Amino acid sequence: VHAVFLVLVIVLLAPFAAAVPLAALAAILFATAWNMSDVPHFLRVLRRAPLADKLLLAVTFMLTVFVDLVVAVNVGVMIAALLFMKRMSESVRVQQQGDIGGEGASSVEPLEIPVQLPPSVLVYRIDGPFFFGAAEKLESTLERVPLGVRAIVLRLGRVPFMDATGLATLLEVIERYRHRKVRVLLCGIHPDLLQPLRAAGVLDAVEPGDICTSLHEVAERVGSLDP
Repeated sequence: VHAVFLVLVIVLLAPFAAAVPLAALAAILFATAWNMSDVPHFLRVLRRAPLADKLLLAVTFMLTVFVDLVVAVNVGVMIAALLFMKRMSESVRVQQQGDIGGEGASSVEPLEIPVQLPPSVLVYRIDGPFFFGAAEKLESTLERVPLGVRAIVLRLGRVPFMDATGLATLLEVIERYRHRKVRVLLCGIHPDLLQPLRAAGVLDAVEPGDICTSLHEVAERVGSLDP
């Protein structure tokens, strides 16, 4: 509707606009540009926004003024995408349940379901979308697994998405621990992950009985590991 209205204005009113002095049109453009700049909001963002957002705003503003609007928009979108991926990677937690020092852990988090697991079984839960920005977090966390561990349980119920890097990292971790004779069990897989895990070969890398729906089922599978 807006586009049609502008076409009609150009077609019907253009002859009248030719009689408007350029100085008056310039004043209208100045007023329009000032309103579009939204100075109060700009200053409020500079005062209250996180530092990364302030820098993004400043870079986009400088490119708009001194280079080109198209360049500013493209660069701003790319920087914003990188900041978003960084924040998402920081929001992903790979946490040993009940562990204070796990990377990304903010507090002691006991097992949510009261089950009895052998001491040689460790339970880790991954929270958030597991993509390339968070893949290193899984590797660095599982590198600290102590000696004597005979099984690792990875809870995936809170992982709604995995990209190719995340899938490859998970497969590499499973194969690494199988080589060390450490059993890896996948627990509570999010429904949206089943097809990607199957296509990436992750489900084939674990024993058929080591894909569990709950910690109760995990307890049945690993109950005989310790005497």
